[in-house]
Amino acid sequence: MARVFSNDTLTSNGFIVVSNDFNYAIGIIKESFSGDVTIFPKPFKEQKDMLVDDVEELIESAYLTGDELLFIIKSDSYSAIVQNKLLKLLEEPPKGVKFSLLVASKAALLPTVRSRLSECEIKTKKHSELEIIDFSKIDANFMFETLKKCESMSKDEAKEYLYALLQGYVNVSKKNEPYKNSQK
Repeated sequence: MARVFSNDTLTSNGFIVVSNDFNYAIGIIKESFSGDVTIFPKPFKEQKDMLVDDVEELIESAYLTGDELLFIIKSDSYSAIVQNKLLKLLEEPPKGVKFSLLVASKAALLPTVRSRLSECEIKTKKHSELEIIDFSKIDANFMFETLKKCESMSKDEAKEYLYALLQGYVNVSKKNEPYKNSQK
């Protein structure tokens, strides 16, 4: 495994991980951290966004633990209220407790939160799904869903994804041109 985290990152109070694949990033974090790891909000809740109630549960859990523990906080978006509630905990965590905030883009976090934690990126190429798209059947609904999907990506990721999609469409169109010309 390639070294993703510096020793400073792993020994600090916490860090931000910018990723386009939270499950992959969680696996890398777990491999890199020697202590116990807990994910918040709890995976069984199957929610995408961290809520104020989750922060209160996190605070309670952080102060009740006596061991070295890393809390991975994953959320598609973090409201300003949630981030402000987390701020005190991130500034002065209980002894032995560390935090990792997973985000799709660092712009999702307030500058005050970003200034308290180190940052790193764990990205994967996620364009393999483009290989299974039937470009001859692209319609308005497909385009709408694609644009909605791009809203959750960073600007660069969205550009890269849309460019790969366009390139796939152009490649299929070029392959079909000789067939179309022979039909005339």
